[in-house]
Amino acid sequence: MKSAHARTGCGGYFWGSSGQRMKVVVRDWT
Repeated sequence: MKSAHARTGCGGYFWGSSGQRMKVVVRDWT
C-alpha cells in the first residue's frame, strides 16, 4: 500500500496517516 511513503536511501521512512515517521527496512518500494 503506497499511500504516503518517503524513500531515503536504503533506510526507507514510512509516513503514517498520523504523521509518524516509522523506520522500515525496505530495499526499494518504488
